[in-house]
Amino acid sequence: MAATIYRGTLNGTGSNYFATLYENTTGKNARLVWSYVKAFSPNPATDAEFYVGTTSNPDHNNGNDLETWFFSLTSGHSAGKWLSTMHGSDKNSDHMYGGSSGSFPTEFYVPNTEKVFVKISGNFSLNNYALMYNFVAITED
Repeated sequence: MAATIYRGTLNGTGSNYFATLYENTTGKNARLVWSYVKAFSPNPATDAEFYVGTTSNPDHNNGNDLETWFFSLTSGHSAGKWLSTMHGSDKNSDHMYGGSSGSFPTEFYVPNTEKVFVKISGNFSLNNYALMYNFVAITED
């Protein structure tokens, strides 16, 4: 079992773009464990969209690219394995969920030859923070 750490910051460009966060070229399945990911808030607010599979632009409506799945992280929120925060004296968790259902998968598998993409909104101005991430890819032996 081998592990590789991936981390970085993506900035806005003023245009929509897709970034490849991970490409599995190991010849085996890989498990991704997200230690931290934060989606910043552009104006107007737009969620960070993640795609896992063979394409960043799946054509699901026509029955194509069905191996690609996607989820989103609500703008202004963070997620991560074992991540928790407390807010003020009310002791409520703060910014601990993503997507419209309140979930972000902090651990999932990526088959060989598939990728993890993220769509960065054009609502982010040039060089404004859009996304920060830290995850580990663990090759399954």
